[in-house]
Amino acid sequence: MSLAKNKNGRAKLTLPSGSAMNGVTARSQNAAQGSLDTAQLIFDSARQPVVMGVRGSTAVRQMLYKSGSFFIDMQIQPTPGSDSRVLIGQLHDSTKPNHGIGGVPVSLMLEGGTVSRNETNQAGEFDFGIHALGKLHLVFSIGENRTLMVAVPDGDSLGYS
Repeated sequence: MSLAKNKNGRAKLTLPSGSAMNGVTARSQNAAQGSLDTAQLIFDSARQPVVMGVRGSTAVRQMLYKSGSFFIDMQIQPTPGSDSRVLIGQLHDSTKPNHGIGGVPVSLMLEGGTVSRNETNQAGEFDFGIHALGKLHLVFSIGENRTLMVAVPDGDSLGYS
């Protein structure tokens, strides 16, 4: 396994065929030779100032991430009557704004192990229940040669711990 940056500063991960990284098994030699990109947080509602005198709840947290032409719009909210949370989101490709990105495998990872797997629907939407605190990531397998990783805020920064 090797990790290096290409000329654009993006991380490129090369794995031997059939190997695993953080619980995600490379599906083919093409996938193993692809790139691993980490999406950058460009908006977080938790970082916005609270407006005095305005009613409302700050329990719902909205975030927007970007990697190349891909945007990941996410929302995390508490599940009524429990300590768990729901993560819902949508994967967008800005080069194809009128088309959803359906059928993209997405995994919720906790401390490097897979907690749950899902697939985006025709509109690029996905959702997960979050029942544990810790270092969470979403991992999208886009095409045969690109993996996109998104850091999910932990329980402490969500204010639910």
